[in-house]
Parts: sequence; structure tokens; C-alpha cells
Amino acid sequence: MLVMKKIVLFIGIIAVCGLLILAYPAFNAEKGTPTWMREIPALEVAFDQYKKDHGIYPQGTSSEIARKLLGENPLKRTYFEARTKDEGFILDPWGRPYRFSYYNDAPVIRSYAEDGKFSEDDKTNR
Repeated sequence: MLVMKKIVLFIGIIAVCGLLILAYPAFNAEKGTPTWMREIPALEVAFDQYKKDHGIYPQGTSSEIARKLLGENPLKRTYFEARTKDEGFILDPWGRPYRFSYYNDAPVIRSYAEDGKFSEDDKTNR
């Protein structure tokens, strides 16, 4: 009888471990999402929050815009935590600067992507 209880307990533990292993991806879905797919929406939120606080989107070159989002603005508020270069660029997951521009008064966020070549098919929010 004692051996049977141990076997049932062992099988139960194995079953629970198996379920946890199978369920892990569902609870950890963000880990499987490419970094740029998380960063571009976060940058969109940063642009929108900046506009809410300052009345306009951050203006200037990509480097100037990045520095404003990183805290060099009149409110000294940081809108985005990021990998950066000394020149103030916000870097994409491949270590290349995101490029910022505007189209129809909406921010456009571009990444040169993994191949490092800029094209119309590259990662963008628009």
C-alpha cells in the first residue's frame, strides 16, 4: 500500500511538472516577442506622453528627439528607457539608431532592422 502511494505521488509530481512546462510559454509570451515589436509601441507611447506634457511632439533630428525622450526636455522627464549611443541616439536591438520622423503630424519610428540596410520594408510603426 505504501509503495502504491509513493508511485501515485511520483506520477502526480511528474504530471504537475509537465503541465508547468507546457504552460510556461503562455505565461511568458512577451519573452518570445522580438524586442523591436515591444520597443516600437513603447516609443509610440513615449511620443504621445511627451505631446500630452509639452503640447507638441518632440522636434529636431533623430538624435535631438531621442535626447528629449531620454530626459533632456524642459520638464526633465524621461519618457523612454533605452540603449543609447554617446550622440544620444536610441538604439534598436541590432545596435543601430532608431530614426524618427513625422508623417501627417504623427511620429514615424523606423529601425534599419537586422540586415542594417534601410528600405521601405524595414521595421516601422506606420
